[in-house]
Amino acid sequence: MRLNRWLLLFFLVAFYALALVLYNRMPDPMTSHWNAQGAADGYISRFWGMFLFPIMTTGLALLLLAIPQIDPLKENIRRFRTTYDWAIVFIVGFMLYIYGLTLLWNLGTQFDFMQLLVPAAAILYFFLGVLLGKAKRNYLIGIRTPWTLNNEDVWNRTHKIGGLIFKAAALFTLPGVFWPGLAVWFVVGPILLAAIVLIAASYIIHQRVTGR
Repeated sequence: MRLNRWLLLFFLVAFYALALVLYNRMPDPMTSHWNAQGAADGYISRFWGMFLFPIMTTGLALLLLAIPQIDPLKENIRRFRTTYDWAIVFIVGFMLYIYGLTLLWNLGTQFDFMQLLVPAAAILYFFLGVLLGKAKRNYLIGIRTPWTLNNEDVWNRTHKIGGLIFKAAALFTLPGVFWPGLAVWFVVGPILLAAIVLIAASYIIHQRVTGR
């Protein structure tokens, strides 16, 4: 088994190990949501607080692992499969990090939740940029607009730009560490802007490539 699969398995096992070991130490209900200022404002029963996130993440991991098997262009996915598998590891690791912050808070450690979310989000965005830069045309992974799916050249050009934009978004996310009150905007803003820019870019590139 490759290293990325071992890490993925380790992360998933860690979810349930933490849930079982720490279950009796958690309050009931547990804090489960934080507002834009990083203050707690939502609660959930202890059982779901401990097991909902692990179950959701396991389901997400299984879905992501199934995509290369069900996509009609699976042969193209094989060309960047190693990078894709590492992306799954980063996504699940990101979820485990959020779960860990949740457990720490409920154990009595007080901190600004959004501020600590920033560096993990930046790392995830950067690696998604790496993935986009290597992604080949398929129906389920990447920047899937009518124009990229219609033309392989448009797909490749858009994803080359997309990889750079997502890496830039990672850098623009980091200042949220130093401005906790605005951290949520540094996490959400760059990625929303990147999505809008890339949709427009795919259309413009399609017009140029096809001469329309």
